[in-house]
Amino acid sequence: MEDCVGIYQHPQNPKLSYRVSRQQNHLMVKGPGWGQSLEIKPESETDYFIRFLGWEFHFLKDEEGRVIHLEIVAGQTFRLKKIE
Repeated sequence: MEDCVGIYQHPQNPKLSYRVSRQQNHLMVKGPGWGQSLEIKPESETDYFIRFLGWEFHFLKDEEGRVIHLEIVAGQTFRLKKIE
């Protein structure tokens, strides 16, 4: 869970970034223009969702096991690069 925490930037628009944080045993995500963070629920170690929105969050790892991208499926799919 701790590996997923960070800031993820949209590849075509660097001004759009998503912050993933940890609050106790929960992962939270905050997107651009959102008033608050939303909890993302786990399906596995790297796959999460927000059921009421129908959104999926997939944390993608490199060969060494480090999370380097966040893929968001919300009508269309966005792959964000971990920058922090």
